[in-house]
Amino acid sequence: MDHDRYSARLRLGLWLHTSHTDDHFPVRFSQTTVALVEEAENAGFSSVWSGESFAFGALSPLIVLSGLIDHTSMDLGALVLLPAWHPLRLARDAASVDQVSGGRLRLGVGVGRPAIQEMFGVDPTTAGAWCEEAIAALRSLWNGGTGIRGRVLAVEGRAQPRPFRSGGPPLWIGGSIKRSARRAAEIGDGYYASTTYTFDQVRTQAERYLAVAHQLERVPAIAANRFTVVAPTLEEARATAITHFGPSLHRYALHGSFGEEWADRVRRDSVNFLEELADELWLVGNPEQVARAIGRYRRIGVEEIHARVSSEGMPSELARQTVRLLGSEVMPTLTEITETAEAATLTRSIDTQGGL
Repeated sequence: MDHDRYSARLRLGLWLHTSHTDDHFPVRFSQTTVALVEEAENAGFSSVWSGESFAFGALSPLIVLSGLIDHTSMDLGALVLLPAWHPLRLARDAASVDQVSGGRLRLGVGVGRPAIQEMFGVDPTTAGAWCEEAIAALRSLWNGGTGIRGRVLAVEGRAQPRPFRSGGPPLWIGGSIKRSARRAAEIGDGYYASTTYTFDQVRTQAERYLAVAHQLERVPAIAANRFTVVAPTLEEARATAITHFGPSLHRYALHGSFGEEWADRVRRDSVNFLEELADELWLVGNPEQVARAIGRYRRIGVEEIHARVSSEGMPSELARQTVRLLGSEVMPTLTEITETAEAATLTRSIDTQGGL
């Protein structure tokens, strides 16, 4: 794959909130999203992302991104749950978006939870191997091959159209276990840390990923998705985050996204979830505080922060304020953060070689 686009400079991406409980949400989403995307591009963001969630009613990410192609020149990132897709269909749909966008698609893939795997007929006990073979099938199809015949998955056929970019869109692989980090380094083009990973989880996975990537002499790339609110004062930012992101974090906890222990504690109301965990999941504060928080991620090897700046019911102006402040007051400090982080990342990656 061509990694020229992935330099050491820290970049910002815009994550679009598309989950909804209101049947009229998609209409409002279409009315406000283009303005937010244009604001992000003007602020210096390099990509816009949409993700797949069956549990929370998210809009289909490839369809969302196809509607933005003519409104931005940024990269278009889609995160999909791989077991929900037949590789032939995903290869074709992803190639179509890549063609129409002129080679701007980036595709993130995850194994998903056992319930999703079972919903689409994938055995949870072999889901990891299934996904690795599905990725091999995508690579084959995008390069003009006829699929693969693997241990747990057989894919035969051809996918047309072929992608605009030779070899297909870059593949970012997520996951919270050791095998996921190794998988990303071995067969992916980057590692993706989800919204629900704490800072310590991101750091652990980054160390695992970087160790294998350097052993294999592969160019590493790490992105992290974070709830983000920037406001003139910390008090304003925290109030916005608690009001508009708190319910989402609570739903994730009840769903088991942070593990069953957290789910049980939240159900029993025996924990102030936001006080105990939120600061490990979000970037919230005034511009200086958010810049320092981003610096923590850069020092562990994260090259992209995908800012999740909105939620259902959140006034669009609050999301746009965060985007504007990221561009005008936070991003100018990121060059200095990157320069001090590069040496730390190199040292860490060398120290962790052979450490798995």
